[in-house]
Amino acid sequence: MPPPRDPWRIPPRLTDLQLWQLAEHERIHWDDCLQPGTGRNPKAAREHWRRYKTALAALEQRGIAPDHFSSQNEGSVHPSTEPPGDEVPGKERSSRKRLMYVELKTGFNDNGPAWIGYVLVSKSGRTLYARGKRLQRVRGGVAGNYYDLDNGDEYWVSGVKKNGQDRHWAGGGPVEIDGDARAEYERIRGGPVKADRRSPK
Repeated sequence: MPPPRDPWRIPPRLTDLQLWQLAEHERIHWDDCLQPGTGRNPKAAREHWRRYKTALAALEQRGIAPDHFSSQNEGSVHPSTEPPGDEVPGKERSSRKRLMYVELKTGFNDNGPAWIGYVLVSKSGRTLYARGKRLQRVRGGVAGNYYDLDNGDEYWVSGVKKNGQDRHWAGGGPVEIDGDARAEYERIRGGPVKADRRSPK
């Protein structure tokens, strides 16, 4: 017996922009299905993710990068697209770059890998870019307040504390300090801070 026919197909004769919009449409639905509340639907999320990746593959076959149209559609964030790091127009750089504490929560008990460094904040404020990761705000997460758009891992992200107690009081372990963030962090702390420091208990 032949396998059931997949009812979803990319419509023929789409322009490049229409194909990108289709991918964006599926990405938004994927994201909506992962939000906490009555609308959460992991099964539907997996289907929208599959459609999103199918549309991205079709774009790539045409030689078009997933972020090709993003500059024309500010606020769109593709999980498979690297943002331009710190390449932000001069006067916007200071307002979109933040020094933050970032800790992986998934698979750890308040002792996950953690670092202090600059993150880039999206225009909407919902998405952060840190060390090549795309972290989106989530309410009602299991342990974190952001999740990785690529793999679903939860992270805790917060502003750095002057007393250095960034981890949960019950946690522990080294906290890395990014080289380009050290001067600003030490200014906040009021003096030199050891690399790979351990949060005080």
